Amino acid sequence: MKTNNVSGETTYSWRFSYGYGFGEFGFTFFLFFISYYLMYYMTDVLCLPMGTAAFIYTLVQWFEGITMVGAGILVDRVRIPGGRYRPWMLLGAVLCAVSTVIFFWNFHLSDLGNTLVFTIFYFLAYCGYNIMWVGYRSLAGKIARTESDNIALTMSSAQLGCVAGILFSFCGSAILHHFVEIQTGYLVSALLCGAAMIAGCSISAAVTADHDRGKPVKKGASPSAEKNVPETENAGVDITTRSAGDIPECIEPADKEQAVSSTENRHVRVSRTSWREFTRILDRNMIAFFFSVSFREAIQTLLPTLLIYYFQYAAGDSGWMSVYLAVITLVSLFGNFLARYSAQRFGKKNMYILSSFISAACIMAINVIHANMILFMILIAVHSLCSIFSGSMIPAFMNEIADYDEKTREIHMRGFIVSLGGVAIRVAAILGGGIAAIGLAALGYQKGMAGSPAFVRNLTLLMTAGSAGGLALGAFVMFFYRLESRKGGLLASSTAEETE
Repeated sequence: MKTNNVSGETTYSWRFSYGYGFGEFGFTFFLFFISYYLMYYMTDVLCLPMGTAAFIYTLVQWFEGITMVGAGILVDRVRIPGGRYRPWMLLGAVLCAVSTVIFFWNFHLSDLGNTLVFTIFYFLAYCGYNIMWVGYRSLAGKIARTESDNIALTMSSAQLGCVAGILFSFCGSAILHHFVEIQTGYLVSALLCGAAMIAGCSISAAVTADHDRGKPVKKGASPSAEKNVPETENAGVDITTRSAGDIPECIEPADKEQAVSSTENRHVRVSRTSWREFTRILDRNMIAFFFSVSFREAIQTLLPTLLIYYFQYAAGDSGWMSVYLAVITLVSLFGNFLARYSAQRFGKKNMYILSSFISAACIMAINVIHANMILFMILIAVHSLCSIFSGSMIPAFMNEIADYDEKTREIHMRGFIVSLGGVAIRVAAILGGGIAAIGLAALGYQKGMAGSPAFVRNLTLLMTAGSAGGLALGAFVMFFYRLESRKGGLLASSTAEETE
């Protein structure tokens, strides 16, 4: 059975798309801060042995993968006042921000006490982040009326994330090292990143309020065309927030009036999702997507973690990290326009695969430039441009799978599907962080050591081979993904019977 085509027109204004994207603008500060400076905090501020740091990092990441699934189930099955996804997005942002400040706070405890406080609140911070992330990504799928909307919301969000990355590249390191004690720098950075996350999610929630609550949209705010996906979500969805325009056309007028009138009864719900549907989601498309993202996104932890040591020992100046951050974010900011056109013209899957292989080749070329920073930044710029076509499109793939399941298989579990994408990213973080930590331990890294030529050579090989290998594996697995987006429509190359 084929899916129904969806119009390729973008139905939202740029103000609405970028208003939604402020959520990613806010939480990108947190992601950059944790990705680039957390391992250094554990080894050089808390003074944890590398083996202990690797164990804590890996343990928390495994728990985060579990809580990501829990966040998806929670968002799908539990309704709270204020909307379908926005309340979870805001609650998660607050929990993440507060917990991050606490685990960077110096309570002047023993080494064991500091380690326990750090581990517990590091875990809670990512619990909040997972809830926020599932709510935010699911919100895009709910409000997107067409495949072009899906891509537009995703790329607008990614562009504002790039803007946040640029700001962080210019001020993140300066704030961190501005204070006499590095611990104070970490605490102030955590406060600022948490405030940015809450503010960004609040703006996104305000812009999308009417759409998430199901209220009629005001004239001029956005087109009146409804998304061509019946939203009879049975994952604990409260139909009380729906307006007449939200009730599927297959319902007779009398029944539609009854459904709308039920807005007065805030306890009316449709049937809950059965546990059998959770297993039905794991078809060929989801499995291919999951493993592809796990391999591909591992470099987002492996590469930046090792780059701190690479700049210090290979380039001789850790200040190159700020230049690196500026390069990748500037390229990503302007490259998103090209990515949006290319994804709509040639398909997300095709661009994902091609760009991953090109990116892998650029990273491997670092081995032959002998720490020439000009050539290094050129290769990184090309790598960053290619990464847009793959990494930034991951949310669009997640919502594409959710739309396909809703249309052809009557599985209404968008939050859970989005959470599986998040689990894949968590698995990738475990792979990347684990490879980085174990690799550094195998190379004999110790705080304050003098880097020998052999150490620099092996460090470079670990960084490049690990990153390029993840990209190549991710591209290969993506060949098995059978959903394609062409001209704004969802076309399945496999039948419903095959996917089931």
